[in-house]
Amino acid sequence: MAKLASSFPPPPAGRPAAPADLSWAFSLGRTPGSDQLAARMTRAALEALGTGSAHSARISHATGLACAHLLAHGCARRYRVALGVDGPRCSVTVTDYGFDLPASGCDGDPVARARAAGELSRELSAEEGVRLEDVQVHHARDGAVLVRFTARLPVPGTAAAHTVPGQRTSPDGPGRTGGPGRTGGPPGRG
Repeated sequence: MAKLASSFPPPPAGRPAAPADLSWAFSLGRTPGSDQLAARMTRAALEALGTGSAHSARISHATGLACAHLLAHGCARRYRVALGVDGPRCSVTVTDYGFDLPASGCDGDPVARARAAGELSRELSAEEGVRLEDVQVHHARDGAVLVRFTARLPVPGTAAAHTVPGQRTSPDGPGRTGGPGRTGGPPGRG
């Protein structure tokens, strides 16, 4: 079992916290439950950086889905999860490219793999709350799988850092939901 712990010094008095940078990769064996382990490790890394709990939960859940997809449709004995945080941008890549693929490639129906890739892409793109961007799901002819996505993280000290999970915030400003003219009340009231 892997544990991840990290601490960052607080910013100097009177200065807001600067967005953190992190580049972290780990490889896992193709074993049952490794998708859940990858999700927990991703969440621990993001929470150590101080990202909001809604962001950590959404990104780690998406990482677990990507790993589960690879376990179901890839064929290498190992795979890699890479997490990159560069200021307010978080990118995640799950792949078995470059690992020990069978010489004959993967068994299975390529049409079924393509259908599953489309379903995963739609699932990652469709969930509400923290939005995932640049979602890519790729199956190579040799059987390798790549799943990649990005998400925007809240910048410490801004209103976006304090959004409620599942609440859509309008570009009109904090506290405004449901689009222009709406003030966050129940649907149908303006």
